[in-house]
Amino acid sequence: MIDDIYNYAKHHDIKKFSLLGHSMGGNLTMLFAQKFPQLLDKIIIVDIVPKEYKPHHGNVLNILNSLNSIDFKKVKSRKDADTHLLNYIDDERVRQFLLKNLYWIDKESLGLKINIKVLFEFKDKLSIKLQKDSKFNKPSLFLYGDNSPYVDESDFSLLNKYFPKIQINKVPLSGHWVHADNPSFFLDKTINFLN
Repeated sequence: MIDDIYNYAKHHDIKKFSLLGHSMGGNLTMLFAQKFPQLLDKIIIVDIVPKEYKPHHGNVLNILNSLNSIDFKKVKSRKDADTHLLNYIDDERVRQFLLKNLYWIDKESLGLKINIKVLFEFKDKLSIKLQKDSKFNKPSLFLYGDNSPYVDESDFSLLNKYFPKIQINKVPLSGHWVHADNPSFFLDKTINFLN
């Protein structure tokens, strides 16, 4: 997945960029920053830290199953897809966020933008190990939900170890889905950091 990002940047002749990743995407952001720091200006890591997480299937597996179970022969609109996802996910904000992965293949057919098969393959890869002596010495931002089960304040020393120029911000009134739970705070911090 890291090589996919690298190859995309190379193919499109993108010399420098900033990278933002949430959860598994945050893991990719951290790993990419270690492997290809010369390509990055800044990074933003959202609600995941480079530590050992106990395997858990609950929420992640439920979300992947809900998306994987959409029958696009029957689902002909975003409303149909939302009704289907309601069987799996009560939280309307999470459903609306997930529905952003739909796109129109043609005028009559919907599909998923994401590669659900690959996500299923990596569903248990919440934990990553960074190279012990590696540091990303460029501006970094860490955002985490004040009610997130993934982050504890004791994790901050680990973040500072690998990312010495990191800013850490707690996103109020949010859990793991900080960008859906408190989008205005999330966007304000992200945009100000990038600018």
